[in-house]
Amino acid sequence: MADARQLFGQGPELDDIAWNMMLQEYTAYGDGRSVSQLFDVSPSRDVVSWNTVLHSMSRLVNLGKQEAVLVFWSMQDNGVNPDRVIGQYSVCTGTVGGSCTGKWIHAYIQRHGHRIEVDDNLCSALINMYSKCGCIEGAVYAVEEVSQKSSVDVCNAMLSGFMANRLSLRALQCFSRMESKGIVPNAITFSCVLNACSHGGLVDEGLKYFKSQGCMVDRLCHADLLQRAKDVICQMPMESDGAMWKAMLGTWRIHGNYELGVKAGVRLLKLDLDDNAGYALLLSI
Repeated sequence: MADARQLFGQGPELDDIAWNMMLQEYTAYGDGRSVSQLFDVSPSRDVVSWNTVLHSMSRLVNLGKQEAVLVFWSMQDNGVNPDRVIGQYSVCTGTVGGSCTGKWIHAYIQRHGHRIEVDDNLCSALINMYSKCGCIEGAVYAVEEVSQKSSVDVCNAMLSGFMANRLSLRALQCFSRMESKGIVPNAITFSCVLNACSHGGLVDEGLKYFKSQGCMVDRLCHADLLQRAKDVICQMPMESDGAMWKAMLGTWRIHGNYELGVKAGVRLLKLDLDDNAGYALLLSI
């Protein structure tokens, strides 16, 4: 970076690409002070420049998130229109100023919907912002805006929001709606659901969803989606049972995956050393 900065300082006429490249590299190196100094003396700032400095401020501790919110306002004073990326970073830092700041940023995004598309990442950021501010209905409203194209990531963000506000029953209702829309859950989804059952004292519901997760592992194995099945098991909030590891072990035996099969076999035997089926499956590999 020292050599790059020296060469940068010797350039006769540097265009926006050169300035933005330096800003991005300082951000990648975690040098927030240099990002701020370089941005202050930049002769011209396009939307990429503002994106970079806002990203830097939102992730680097020595710059602070309060400054990131101020950048969102300042760029408009300079006649630069925020895009989706800037909106996402601004929403992520909107909790610094409380719910009023976050709502203002959300309202701005709505007014400029023709330019700022609310995709999965931006919607998830809105949900996270409202949830942290304790305004769960704002998070629900953000989901309804993209209800026709909501994905598993958006649903997971909403589930996490309900959990953060100790609304276990609403989290389970959210999961039911997710299933009715045909959205396929992943390991994060089941982790949120099972935690909701745990925190809400919903034992019977927790057992039902736990069995549902086991069925999902079996379906993924039969569909040859072995890595996804393994991720579901490994990210469960509690110890998986033998049936899940047997499903994985049997599938890996069929596909001749020795390394993963041995790992599954060892986990299975740790659960029950007297399980003859586990030995037989491991031997067959």
